[in-house]
Amino acid sequence: MKKARHLFEYMFVLSLFGIFRVLPAKTASDLGGALARFIGPKLGASKKALRNIQMVLPEKDIAEQNAILKGMWDNLGRVFTEYPHLKTLGESHMIVDDKVNLSELNKTDKPIIFFGAHWANWEVAGSASMAHMNVPAIAVYRAPNNPYIDRLLNRARLKGQYQGTIPKSKSGSKNILKALNNNDNIAFLIDQKYNEGSAYDFMGHSAMTADMFARLAQKYDAHLVPVCLVREKKARFKMTLPSVVPTHTNGAPRPIKDIVDECHTILEQNIRANPEQWLWLHRRWIDS
Repeated sequence: MKKARHLFEYMFVLSLFGIFRVLPAKTASDLGGALARFIGPKLGASKKALRNIQMVLPEKDIAEQNAILKGMWDNLGRVFTEYPHLKTLGESHMIVDDKVNLSELNKTDKPIIFFGAHWANWEVAGSASMAHMNVPAIAVYRAPNNPYIDRLLNRARLKGQYQGTIPKSKSGSKNILKALNNNDNIAFLIDQKYNEGSAYDFMGHSAMTADMFARLAQKYDAHLVPVCLVREKKARFKMTLPSVVPTHTNGAPRPIKDIVDECHTILEQNIRANPEQWLWLHRRWIDS
């Protein structure tokens, strides 16, 4: 029964992908945004997202909070319909502000560990990194429950220029270590709740967080680089690489908490600057 349901879901999503693939990237993006703005606010998940917005941004009035919610759905709808166009978006719909000189970092004998969040279209980062700096990365991701849709989205990521993908799992952890030992670059999204993690402050509230990305960066003396994405207008983006987060001070390892707190601060600054572009649907905080 489950397999039949998964196949039905897959065929439905595959047919949508076929439609969006033949449309120009901007048209597909606009269509996804319009559909999500209409459907999303009517879904039960909107209540959870609005509670998160109200908890983290209490200084906003109700009209502003609802505008953020509607903008979130618009962005999420665009993300879905942009999947068939990841390579095009990263190459020709992207401005890159590379403050860290990524190409030079990639020439060293250290891997690069990228970290970011579910903002703008987080999936275009791999294409932009290859197109603008010729720097590949392997994306670590949380696999959807439907294995057929998982394979469909992964094909889109790989066509979008990611070097490879690793699902979060016990076997995935082994593959991450193997990749780092091979000096491959790894990309993490660090804004999701991880019940087996540790509690860190995130946007003023305690959040269970997987700090493996920081521990690995320190262990492998990797370049720890934030990837900040903004949807500047519809299907056009800006990707900023603002700094390298240090994992050592004067040759001594920094406390992991200090590393994670600095990374969270970078995320928070960018989320607060464009709150409608972040995925508020996560049950991110312990008290949410």
